Amino acid sequence: MRTIQIVALCAVLLLTACKKEEEGKGTLGVQVTYKVDQKALVFDSKDFTCEAGYTYEISKLEYYLSAFGMKDSKGKIHTSDNVFYLNAKRSETNLLSFSDIPAGDYTDLYFTLGLDTTLNKTNALETTVDNTNMAWPDMMGGGYHFMKLEGFFTNSSTNTGFAMHLGRNGNAVEIHLTKLFTIKSNQNNELNLTMNINEWFKNPAVYDFVADGQYSMSNMTAMRKLSANGVDIFN
Repeated sequence: MRTIQIVALCAVLLLTACKKEEEGKGTLGVQVTYKVDQKALVFDSKDFTCEAGYTYEISKLEYYLSAFGMKDSKGKIHTSDNVFYLNAKRSETNLLSFSDIPAGDYTDLYFTLGLDTTLNKTNALETTVDNTNMAWPDMMGGGYHFMKLEGFFTNSSTNTGFAMHLGRNGNAVEIHLTKLFTIKSNQNNELNLTMNINEWFKNPAVYDFVADGQYSMSNMTAMRKLSANGVDIFN
């Protein structure tokens, strides 16, 4: 009888522990939106002006986010292995989902626009249409595009195309946001991120489509400049 009681007590304790563990975690949905300074992004509309003085429009914006880390109020960083492909034209790709995040207050959010060296290799990601379309040519180093930002700008009344393609190891953008947010247990918590596209072209250095290059893919200097400017694109 005593053995049965002990076994029953252990089972109760185990169930209680499991329940507490489940109650101590929540999910997080991160909604990503886009603007150009104070204006909402509208594709194929020449309604925007970059720091160098050109009016421009955007026809494409797609990129990867990875290496997420969330620092709690005790200083512990909770990481995620998720890699997200985002396309600003496709709403379903702009909601990022995280599960099993310990409940509590968080003070910092870390992530990378692009991929680290372990993932930035040809065929390292799952073979999907999106990942295949983001491939970086093997003859230029292989791996993946971290970002494709394309459109047209006006130069001396001439409509000229631009393609800000970011890739190659060393050009991923490391982003750190200080933001107090709370993960509540057993709830789907929400957080909003906004990309200000004009930040790619103005801070800390002005990017000029003519002087710096309207096509960045084979221009390491241009990609370095874009990567440095990208640190402040999200809030």
